[in-house]
Amino acid sequence: MRKPNALLFMMLFVIATVSCPINAVSQAVVQKQPVSSSVYGPFYYTCEDGTHFSITFYNSSDAYTAIIKVNGGASQKLASEEATTGLSYSGSRYSYGEGHSYSDGGFHDEFYLTDNTKAFSQQITSCVELSAHAHKTRPRP
Repeated sequence: MRKPNALLFMMLFVIATVSCPINAVSQAVVQKQPVSSSVYGPFYYTCEDGTHFSITFYNSSDAYTAIIKVNGGASQKLASEEATTGLSYSGSRYSYGEGHSYSDGGFHDEFYLTDNTKAFSQQITSCVELSAHAHKTRPRP
C-alpha cells in the first residue's frame, strides 16, 4: 500500500515543480509593465490664414500622440503617422505636419496645419512657430 502513496507524492511534487515556473511566467506576461512617458510642449504657432494653435506631444513606449488646441477651442487628440521626413500627426478634423526644406543656403523648418473640414484647396496652411528655439527639443518617433 505504500507504493501508491509514494507514487501520489511523486506526481504531486512533479506537478507543483513544473507548474510554478509556468505560473510565474504567465503572471509576468499578464501584468503589464508601467508605461514610461514623456511630455514635450506646449508649442505655439500662428498660421498665414490667421489660425493660431498650440500642440503638446506625448510619447510613451507604446504610442506617440499629440493634443492640439486650435483658436482657443476644444482640445483634440492626434495620432502619429509614418512620415518620410519630419513629423506627421492626424486626427478626425486636424492634421499637423513638420518638415524641412533647403533654401537660401540653409535648412529651414516648415510647419503645416490641415483642416479636413475645408475645401481641398484651402485645407493646408503654412504656420510659424512662435517659440522658434523649442523645435530642437521636440521628439522624433
